[in-house]
Amino acid sequence: MRFFCIFSLYFYRCIFNTLKRIDMQRLLMMICWAGLAFLSVQSGNVPLHGILQVGEVKSPGNPVEVFQNLDNLEISFLSNLGDLKIGETDPYGETVYHTMVNAAAGSLLAIDVSGWSAGAYTLTISNGQGALQGNFVIN
Repeated sequence: MRFFCIFSLYFYRCIFNTLKRIDMQRLLMMICWAGLAFLSVQSGNVPLHGILQVGEVKSPGNPVEVFQNLDNLEISFLSNLGDLKIGETDPYGETVYHTMVNAAAGSLLAIDVSGWSAGAYTLTISNGQGALQGNFVIN
């Protein structure tokens, strides 16, 4: 009987430790995603990567700033960029928003994202001679 109890305890401990490791991995993934979602719900800049070229001149720094708050994605144009395509894709690569704008210095485009499903989205701003991309998360 004592052997059976010790073996059962050992077996239970092995199973528990294995499940605990799997659950810890899942828990860590959930914490990371929850952290990203929490950060995205807070207001903040969406970092952009890439280069937009206007004529023969490459943009110095980013000529565009993107700010995310709870309901909107606000795109500020810091220089005259001419005609631009603005597109956003969902986590499945499907286009959820697209428009053409004539971007003048100081202009602002606000995109209502309040009705969008939770997930990671990609914003693309392009003009045929280059593109800027940024990722953001909606909780």
